[in-house]
Amino acid sequence: MDTIWLSHHTKTTVRDRYMLKMIKWNVLILDEAQAIKNPMAKRTKAVKIIPHRSAIAVTGTPVQNNLIDLWSILDFAMPGFLGPLSSFEKEFTLDADSAEKVEPLVSPLMLRRRVEEVARDLPEKIDIPQPLLLDNNGCAEYEEIRRQTQEEYGDKATLVALTKIKNVLRTPHG
Repeated sequence: MDTIWLSHHTKTTVRDRYMLKMIKWNVLILDEAQAIKNPMAKRTKAVKIIPHRSAIAVTGTPVQNNLIDLWSILDFAMPGFLGPLSSFEKEFTLDADSAEKVEPLVSPLMLRRRVEEVARDLPEKIDIPQPLLLDNNGCAEYEEIRRQTQEEYGDKATLVALTKIKNVLRTPHG
């Protein structure tokens, strides 16, 4: 067979994994590859058992929460390249030093493009501030996460804190 392009229909991939596994694909392309960021998830395992000669992972966000996201996506595209998960977790923790340490390893494998390079016909971005009402507990929790992240990650704190702060904001406050 030739090429299979799996998009964000990972439920279909999980459901049809045994049928997809019956074919040896030349190229397996995974769009929205951040969907397999969790190496223990059913969809990740389902995608990784599909036999293929080569694989391409396409994503705008290879790291959303930690470097394990990156490991899982690269383990799909180049199995074994970053070693076993247990070794990777010991060597690369969730800090700026580990990110700097892994960057030269993965940089040659990644095509990085900026929005300005690929979406010139898009209208200008419009930011609409949305004030959020938090009770005192919510404000205190938000501020504590912001402070801890700033202390730990310095100028890289903003990206690291986003997920943690989103969780605070999803919790009903006010």
